[in-house]
Amino acid sequence: MGSIKAMALLMSIVTVNSGAVRIPESAHNLLLEAKVSGNLESFDKGLRGAADHIIYDNQTWRFVKESQWHEYGVGFGEDLGIVAEDKGAWWMARWKELIKANLIVFSGVYDNQPQPNTAWKIELRREGKWRVHARGVGGWYDRGQYVWGGPETEAITFDALRVSTFSKDKQTSIQSIHYRGEKGMSWVVAYCPPIDARIAPAAGPIRAGEAMAFEATVYPTFVLVGKFGRVRYRGKCPDARLKDWVATLDAEKADPGADVALLGAVKLDAPKLLAQTTLPDLAGNKTNLGGAMGPGGLLVMFVDTKCPFSAHAMKDMPTVAGKLLSMKINSVLINVCDPEKDVKAFFKKRNVGAQVIYDETSKTNDYWNVYSVPRVIFISPAKEIGYNGNALWADVAGGIEKVKGFKPGTINFKAKGTGFG
Repeated sequence: MGSIKAMALLMSIVTVNSGAVRIPESAHNLLLEAKVSGNLESFDKGLRGAADHIIYDNQTWRFVKESQWHEYGVGFGEDLGIVAEDKGAWWMARWKELIKANLIVFSGVYDNQPQPNTAWKIELRREGKWRVHARGVGGWYDRGQYVWGGPETEAITFDALRVSTFSKDKQTSIQSIHYRGEKGMSWVVAYCPPIDARIAPAAGPIRAGEAMAFEATVYPTFVLVGKFGRVRYRGKCPDARLKDWVATLDAEKADPGADVALLGAVKLDAPKLLAQTTLPDLAGNKTNLGGAMGPGGLLVMFVDTKCPFSAHAMKDMPTVAGKLLSMKINSVLINVCDPEKDVKAFFKKRNVGAQVIYDETSKTNDYWNVYSVPRVIFISPAKEIGYNGNALWADVAGGIEKVKGFKPGTINFKAKGTGFG
């Protein structure tokens, strides 16, 4: 392994990735307001699904219309023959007024119906004129994804969008044409404002001479990496402490291992924190966190409305909270750093299986030493911290088992969670 000096990194990285793309939780799918249609029925080759079956609402984690395959297509295997470009098989979305978007995400066909020789075209309409946005043969339509834009892309305006498929030449017929929606991914048209970055820790050591990708979400975070490639600090700017920490890391003679404590880690005073944390719930009632403690303990998860990793963890909460409740452990979500109206609008659409309280400021973050979300903390009935870390449910279960003296493997949440945040 190469050796590098300890270094502080200020990351401002943004990823848009869910498999191939992560759609920011704050991005509203503008297709929800569009009138969608298609002409596939006119080919008289059978019909699978409907034009609105492929639209995914990334803020409620559901398709607009539930169906078995979330597709819109002609009959399976049906041959349409030679289809001219001006008579293509199309899907279209229209809005009552101009929209602004800088993210377009579509999914290609199912794997069992490959389309390497099918031509496609994406068009946008403005002021009554259609303009070609992209075109090709096979490509994303052949079992892939079409992704255009992201937070750093300049937005464009249009009032209609059309995707069409047709023969690439006068000798090539097309068959089994369909458009497919993918859970968590497509079809989505959205505007994503520029974002700052929140870093996910690297899965292993960072080695000199090797590339390392840091996945990130929302605000700038300092990351201090030691010469053995371990992330040793993650949080706000360490200011005066940085010089001493760098000297400490530079003096290390051996890799401290994966379980080494982060520099600057603060031992939480759970009784004091529980007593002083009083925040409003979604109904406006003041809730003291200490009073939310169940006979078996309390699980607290810090989240916000914008972080996609928070959204990922919250999807699991109905299952996780239900399991905990069977053990008489209560669960509370604390939403931080979002305006009241955003919090209430966000959770009005979702069942997260737990009580939600919120702080529009960063004060609660500071009290609990939380600098990235999602962050999960388990507190025993004796008011001892049994777990403080990422929303990896197997790790959370292990922390609870250890505090309660359970045999390892006793608790199974049947959910993976996320190590990002």
